[in-house]
Amino acid sequence: DLTISSGAKINLTASSDIHIPKDIGLVFDDDASEKIESNDTDLTIASGAKINLNATSDVHIPDGAGLVIGHTAQVSAGYQSELQVLGTGAGTDSGLLLGMWSTTDTDQPILQFLRSTTGAIAAASDSTEVQSGDRLGAIRWYADDTTNFATDVAEIRAEATSNAAENNVPGKILFRTNGGAAYSTTRWSMLPSNTLEGNGESYITTSSNDLHIKPATGDVILGGIAGGR
Repeated sequence: DLTISSGAKINLTASSDIHIPKDIGLVFDDDASEKIESNDTDLTIASGAKINLNATSDVHIPDGAGLVIGHTAQVSAGYQSELQVLGTGAGTDSGLLLGMWSTTDTDQPILQFLRSTTGAIAAASDSTEVQSGDRLGAIRWYADDTTNFATDVAEIRAEATSNAAENNVPGKILFRTNGGAAYSTTRWSMLPSNTLEGNGESYITTSSNDLHIKPATGDVILGGIAGGR
């Protein structure tokens, strides 16, 4: 063994890299629970407790490299997303929480979607505005069909309804469910931008000829609000 002891710092000054052979790690405790090691392919950081990243700026993960929580590889469900949370417990290790603690009433946790028609990531001043019909973001549900995880069951999607102008992008929300067609959500209803608030008008359109409203109990009341339809 080679032992280097110091009552203070040990400074290594070199004009190039310090090479450690594969499968030889750096151990920071007596039982090797705190260790950094490479097998010439993967770099493994092992810890018997937390791993703390203390940085004065952002932590960057390059395009094409993902972050998988709860598993050893990415799972493809329609798309192979680069950020994945995978697990076997309902709400415990298969969930995502956005939390905020604030005394300001107008503050809230936000899940944001951003869409640009520019082919590369760029600032807004160097990007191209969205056009009518562009899809702006979606929440989509997939299910195991014993063959793959690529069959979508339902979707909530936002689309632009007009070409974008500065601080003005009209849009609509579509609710879609799988009507039995493979790889496709075919039944849908549309909520335009003035559905819930705006100029007082509210309406729902469907992709079929009929609109079915079937409450579990009670009556369906149409025109019960002044000016309603």
